[in-house]
Amino acid sequence: MEWRAGSERTSNAPNMVRHRLKVIGATLLWIDEAHDMFKSASGAETENMFKMLKGLMQGEHPVVLVLSGTERLGSITGIDPQVNRRFTKIRPAPLAFGVDNARIKGLVGAYAAKAGLDVAIDDDTINRLIHGSRYRFGRSVVCIIEAIECALYDGASTLEVHPLRRGRSYFVRSTSGRRFLSS
Repeated sequence: MEWRAGSERTSNAPNMVRHRLKVIGATLLWIDEAHDMFKSASGAETENMFKMLKGLMQGEHPVVLVLSGTERLGSITGIDPQVNRRFTKIRPAPLAFGVDNARIKGLVGAYAAKAGLDVAIDDDTINRLIHGSRYRFGRSVVCIIEAIECALYDGASTLEVHPLRRGRSYFVRSTSGRRFLSS
């Protein structure tokens, strides 16, 4: 069921959510892509969403809320002074060549191992992954997962970058859809 603040059909939804969180003993609720909850330009709907979020953090069974999303989320939560005060905003630093290569390479290796793949990539490949994911950690994870999916689809035993003449790169595209990691 879609939950939209202010909707008559789901006006009891906050109470149902609060009750369900209590029943399962949840003390933390992480809402990813939280900026999507505020798509409407309606001030009333935004206010209702703020009330719902504040309500989850109060009452008989309060929960810790973690909201993650785009930079727009920080701007939206800044509208309401009380909401703004209750949330700590964390903005991860952009990935950097050389500084984050070992961590990203380790992540590629760990994900590939879970998928049963060997890895044959070098630091230049990691730099291209960082650049292609616009220096954002989350985007790099998406690219890694897509690369592994492509490798598995192709029946490969090793995650590697293939020459252009083969017509396919395993790190196939950035979020803009452009290929960025071809040899």
